[in-house]
Amino acid sequence: MKLIGSIKKPRWYNIPCCCIKGNIEKSHPIGNCKHCKFQQAEDSLPKKDFKISDNIIDIKTGKIIKKQTRIVKEVTIVRGSVYQDVIGWSY
Repeated sequence: MKLIGSIKKPRWYNIPCCCIKGNIEKSHPIGNCKHCKFQQAEDSLPKKDFKISDNIIDIKTGKIIKKQTRIVKEVTIVRGSVYQDVIGWSY
């Protein structure tokens, strides 16, 4: 899997974790810990190639002409400007 927009050490890595282990209300996801929130988004990026199914549709009739399966080998990462955190990704 090729990740376009990957950064070795984004700015959010320098934000310390403020979770209090054992206290549910002061731990992620209920507590407001930016480090854990950004880490969760980073971990959601795909690590391996994956398959998707597409339908080719006739524009005039609106009916499916053909179904195709393709392998996604490249993902573009969308990052925030302040913390360089992962906002989303597209293929």
